[in-house]
Amino acid sequence: MIKRAIFLGILVTIIFASPTNADPITGDTILTGEATSSISSLSINVLAAPALNLISPENITYTTNTILLDWEESSADNLWYNLNGTNVTITTSINLNLTEGDYVLALYANNSYGTTSKVAAFTSNLTANETSTAEVSTSTSSSGSGGGSEGGGVSFKSFDLDRDIISLTIGQGEVKKEGISIKNSQNRDLEIELASSGMDDILKIIGDEKFILKPGEERKILIEFRVPIDKLPNLYLGRITAKSRNVEKRILISVEVESRKRFLRPLVKILNKEKEVYPGKNLEAEISFKESRLKEKVDAHIEYIIKNSEGKDIMYREDFIKIDEETNLKKSFKIPPNLKTGNYILYVKTSYEGEVSSSSEWFYIEESSKLSMLLVGIVIILILLIILLIVLIRKKIRKTKKLKRRKK
Repeated sequence: MIKRAIFLGILVTIIFASPTNADPITGDTILTGEATSSISSLSINVLAAPALNLISPENITYTTNTILLDWEESSADNLWYNLNGTNVTITTSINLNLTEGDYVLALYANNSYGTTSKVAAFTSNLTANETSTAEVSTSTSSSGSGGGSEGGGVSFKSFDLDRDIISLTIGQGEVKKEGISIKNSQNRDLEIELASSGMDDILKIIGDEKFILKPGEERKILIEFRVPIDKLPNLYLGRITAKSRNVEKRILISVEVESRKRFLRPLVKILNKEKEVYPGKNLEAEISFKESRLKEKVDAHIEYIIKNSEGKDIMYREDFIKIDEETNLKKSFKIPPNLKTGNYILYVKTSYEGEVSSSSEWFYIEESSKLSMLLVGIVIILILLIILLIVLIRKKIRKTKKLKRRKK
């Protein structure tokens, strides 16, 4: 995965000054026929998102309601902070007058080359004297949006989930169960509320959907998937949401409903590195049928569908081909250039004699800006290599000329 820190908004300017053999009055170049090895100046200007350091608040519990917001920055055009969902533009340090409670503060600085964010998760508690064990992450985006807009990359570690995706295949009339674990990462009691959406007729959370976890406590939650006998074979997407007071985390759910009798058993495998692809690039996939119960080639209808995490169709293709257990298909899907960053799923559905079987796999669409930054970085490296080569060649020429003079 490409690091965000690679060549953020780098601009390289290479200036070759006038040759040293120039008329001191007119400035005109005087051609002497002699090679020169001097490069008068080489300037590399690195232009990037602002540098930002959040001094206060820290990731602790404060025993006061007045908390200083202070920072250090360089090359920022705009500054603003977001406190529990509210954006406020600022120009100087201020005191935050708060009530008791938990807070997540994100500080943003931007210029025309990008936006940098720093985050603090803290508590105001007049009776507490313990520091919080909250953990936060920060991010830098390459967007050049104006001040006051919502920034990304805020993550307050209030609780942990052991998985963020559940994918399963299930036949009509069948029942399967899956489990998730939730762990309290705080040093105080934490109330958790669970909710499901997107497939109410299939998915059911077993047990309490609202409960309290002690500090460090972990609880196993059982999820039941019960498919009605008449459920249409297809891909169904939903999600489970886990919420505490200030944090919400989601688990994506994909359920492939198949016919009760399944002769074809496709297996889809995404070949892109780390299952990531950029907008406008190709998603590469391999589909095999090794687990199919076929004695000879059969005529099958194969559908290829790409959906976003909300279940919206992004792309559809189909094939009518003969397949058997040895069939291995390599497919390439051009990803639309305007797709947003996020999770998507490739769903492969096969039909034979009225029976449906399927396979799917999630993948992630990366920010196109990351690819641009990588290309800029490659170009810069090539330019620097060319400059180095020129310098070496000129040194070689000068050394050769000196040797010739000595021989004379």
